[in-house]
Amino acid sequence: MTTLLQAELIKLRTTRTFVALTAIAGGLSLLLTVLTGVLSDPQPEDVVTDIFANDMSSAFILVLAVVGITGEWRHRTITGALLAAPDRLRFLAAKAIAFAGAGLVLSLLISAAVTVVGFVFVGVRDLPGPDAGELGEYVARSAGLAALGGAFGVAIGALIRNQVGAIVVVLVGMSCWSRWSRSFPRWVASVHSSRCRPRRAASIRRPSGSMKRACSTPSSPRLP
Repeated sequence: MTTLLQAELIKLRTTRTFVALTAIAGGLSLLLTVLTGVLSDPQPEDVVTDIFANDMSSAFILVLAVVGITGEWRHRTITGALLAAPDRLRFLAAKAIAFAGAGLVLSLLISAAVTVVGFVFVGVRDLPGPDAGELGEYVARSAGLAALGGAFGVAIGALIRNQVGAIVVVLVGMSCWSRWSRSFPRWVASVHSSRCRPRRAASIRRPSGSMKRACSTPSSPRLP
């Protein structure tokens, strides 16, 4: 397992696709941070989400993992890899661990660069600095999401061996997830409000049982 993992890490370091996608992910993250800091007017309570939340590594490592595993079938290198390691489960596990580790490291590096640029804009525009706990929580969440994206991309590529088809499925899935994650909280809020309004109205209109009995039962006259 250690030998397989070392071989996968060497493939990652020497592959042009990995270098290109890593550079694009870092460049886009920094570009979004600069544009947000220059063009927007973030509120003090939204500094972390507006300026520091621009890590794009999870999406790129997902695509990179799909390209890496489907490239084994496309370039016919899967035969030699399985001859060296006949156990397919260990082969896929080594790839998943390698891409998950690459996503984790890439996310931490991009988050560090975005944090430095973000603090520059915070100081220049005289904005309050972000809370250390909130910023650390975001960096940890982004790193975990990138690691999961790398492992998940290997799983998708193992199921869909056609490289173009797998990439299309991933891009469509990310688009649907982005739309669903934005609309789902609003849908939950609308359902909750629609359920609460009739209950409140009913509680106002309907008298309680004790009030009904008090109104329906005549009071007995007092005897002298």
